[in-house]
Amino acid sequence: EKVKEMKAFRYLENVATLALDRDKCIGCTLCTQVCPQQVLEMQRDKVAIVGGASKGLGRACAEVLAQEGAHVAVCSRSKDDLEKAASEIRAATGREVLAFAGDLDRPETIRDLVAATAARFGRLDVLVNNAGVSPTGRAEKFKRELWDNAIAVNLTGPMILSQHVARSLIEAQKHGRIINM
Repeated sequence: EKVKEMKAFRYLENVATLALDRDKCIGCTLCTQVCPQQVLEMQRDKVAIVGGASKGLGRACAEVLAQEGAHVAVCSRSKDDLEKAASEIRAATGREVLAFAGDLDRPETIRDLVAATAARFGRLDVLVNNAGVSPTGRAEKFKRELWDNAIAVNLTGPMILSQHVARSLIEAQKHGRIINM
């Protein structure tokens, strides 16, 4: 699993910085790819919420955003894992990291997460919807409760969180990014 996490982290790091030769970039915006200089400027001092950020892809996303200059609010159900991840990201990047434990399938958690992020950082620019569950089992024996939970966490929660973030961006009269993993 650590190998998978490192590969995912390296992939996300390459995507975030576009792995292009920065020395040759003149910031012209004429190329068909996003200019890496602009990517760095776009992330500097931005504020991002990353769901499912205690480990795996969510943690990698949060760390890459912080490395690129963003302040990050991380959310996960596992408070201990989340606090550890937040502390490690803070130490590695020097950026502010807000750890917010809670279930992103609950509207009150979503509301409180967005409010806490705005209160702590004064703004919101990026949302990474990454929280998810993958129930397994034989189809003929699969419990309905597991299915309902998967739909709530994987679909309904991200939709409600996206709505809250979109409202926040619209009220602030600014654009932002919502990324669904």
